[in-house]
Amino acid sequence: MELQEFVHLGVNKTEFFILLVLSNEVCHTQRTHFSTMDLMKPTHYKIETVEKALRKLLKKGLIQCEGKQYKIKDALKLTQAQFQILKRLNEEKIGEITADGWRCILFALLEESCSITECAEKYKLNRKYLQEASEKMCDSQILEKTDQERFQLRSYWRNSALKAVLKACFLQSLLPQKYHCHDPMEEICRFHCDPISKDLEKPGEHNWELYRLLNWNDFGYYDIMQSFWGICKIGLRLPYADKKYNLDQIGKKEFVHRYVLHDEKVVGEWEKLTKAFPKLNVLIQRVYSISNMMPLPQNMNQYKGIGKCIIKDKKYEAHDQLSLFVELIELALNENECNLVKTNCRGAIVSKADKKELERWKAFLIENQVHLALEEEFGVKDGRLYGKKLFTNASLDYNFDKINKSDYEKMLDNIVSRMDKRADKLAEMIDAHAIKR
Repeated sequence: MELQEFVHLGVNKTEFFILLVLSNEVCHTQRTHFSTMDLMKPTHYKIETVEKALRKLLKKGLIQCEGKQYKIKDALKLTQAQFQILKRLNEEKIGEITADGWRCILFALLEESCSITECAEKYKLNRKYLQEASEKMCDSQILEKTDQERFQLRSYWRNSALKAVLKACFLQSLLPQKYHCHDPMEEICRFHCDPISKDLEKPGEHNWELYRLLNWNDFGYYDIMQSFWGICKIGLRLPYADKKYNLDQIGKKEFVHRYVLHDEKVVGEWEKLTKAFPKLNVLIQRVYSISNMMPLPQNMNQYKGIGKCIIKDKKYEAHDQLSLFVELIELALNENECNLVKTNCRGAIVSKADKKELERWKAFLIENQVHLALEEEFGVKDGRLYGKKLFTNASLDYNFDKINKSDYEKMLDNIVSRMDKRADKLAEMIDAHAIKR
């Protein structure tokens, strides 16, 4: 969780000011870390007040603690101009932006000028609360009234501060609040153990507003680009792992249930893995974020996950990675007989993608590469798709069961880096043209 905690759940006035001071660009120094004592002087708060605010900000994931030094998350770093505006707003006792305030801001982003009535009717929200939120946003100079009933977003916020807000939102986990805890893996396991949980990549209350900003609501199919279990399973097979736990043999269903029950063997092995590969926890936090989701054509998600291209009895697989799947499509299309198939657990073929379907998938990816911010995943040259490798040895016939530590580390680094870059691009595209179908 990063800047979205401030805009969506609310940060009180004290915590807000601590965040401002922690931003290294606002203190006229090159420092990035500050102690409790450092924060007392500019804020004029008592040590107990500072410590209490820091504990809450740590819990919300807005800051980091290294030793007794505190550092703000990168997504919240501000320019000097932004700091001066927010500092003034803070002095005017702007304590928080509520969920309704956030909705007003999003609605103002989507429309040139909008009214409370339109906003309430379109989102089926309480008009009274929206009215109060919009007035507060106008008082804080985030929104401005165009007449008695209508308002719009001030240009300053549209062009600068909101880009950081939106990037953070695109990196935020969409897991419902009821699954939240201190451990990102346990959050995911709780979600997968819940029999009534829903696919988070599909449009719903949890992502509707952000999907509408990106023009993603009208697609029929959606997918997670990197599955949590695919990444975890590969790591648990690394040679250094303690084989007496046999975690490389258990399936996703058994893993998530044992993890939720705090099985010492499962949790212990996972902790060893995340200690060896810290980026794994970052990736797990982002698996169910918009930076890891995409609309796609019918059936493509299933073949990306378990599809195989069989040529002369040799199997080629994408391992649920988009960068490899585009090459799987090209490989199947280049054969005289289209041979991209899905198999069951016994290896028997259960369905086959015909040439027309493969060409439809390929056309969709080429047409929407830029609009879906997928440039980091694949390229297009002379009308052909080619995947951008997550590590040097990655290929359709690479044996992921025997991946080495160096390749796994490189893969995690690149996945996290690609999520960051994609969130940046999506934030920049909010006012761009609609995605082509």
